[in-house]
Amino acid sequence: MGDGVLMSDGVLMGDGVLMSDSIAANSIAAMGSKALINGDITASMQPVADNSPDASPTNLTASVISKGQINLTWNDASTNESGFSIERCAGATCTNFVEVARVGTNVKTFSSSGLLVSTAYRYRVRAYNGDGYSFYTNVATATTLSK
Repeated sequence: MGDGVLMSDGVLMGDGVLMSDSIAANSIAAMGSKALINGDITASMQPVADNSPDASPTNLTASVISKGQINLTWNDASTNESGFSIERCAGATCTNFVEVARVGTNVKTFSSSGLLVSTAYRYRVRAYNGDGYSFYTNVATATTLSK
């Protein structure tokens, strides 16, 4: 038998052989208590601080300016971002977003230019700093002009 082979409900054969649910629960509780008494720090690990942006940008809008430009605006809701990452994909239902630009702290606009005529583009934005990223904004869609 290989490691961790589940034989039936509550029976696991292999490393840490689980014979029944109640035996496993008692064993786990006993091992946890023993680990704390003996100073095993993995049983009581300290929390890790999350210093990523404290809020996500909101209300992303995309406005068509010309056959080759779409302007974006959003609300800056975070207080500790280093900037914002702007992602784009082409097509009305596309999902293959790629980062196209980064703007600095407290910037709330971006002009996306050099675009193809009569093409739908979808955008999303998220805040970033040295510790990570916020969640994304809503997805905003706009189609460039044909002429």
